Amino acid sequence: MGLGFQKPPTSTKAKDNNLHLFIVTTNSVYLYHVSGKGSGGSSVLLDNIGCGLGCAVMDWHTKKIVLMRDEAVYAYGLQILDNLRLGHL
Repeated sequence: MGLGFQKPPTSTKAKDNNLHLFIVTTNSVYLYHVSGKGSGGSSVLLDNIGCGLGCAVMDWHTKKIVLMRDEAVYAYGLQILDNLRLGHL
C-alpha cells in the first residue's frame, strides 16, 4: 500500500513539485521522494513496524500517515523526528 501527498510551495513564487510517497507494508514504513528537488534516491526506512491491510490512512491536514495496530496508533511525517506514538489502546 502506498499513500502520497504533494508538499505545498513555501512561497507564492516557488514552483516546487515535491511529491512524497509513504509506503506501508505489514512489517515496515518507508518514505520515498518521488519528484522535485532531491528526488530519485533510495526510500528511507521510517520504522520497522507496519500494519495490516486497510489499517493505514493519510491525514491530509497534518500531512502524516497514521497506522493503527493492536497496541497503539502511530503517525509518521516527512521528518523522522515527526514520528509519534499516539498511545496504547
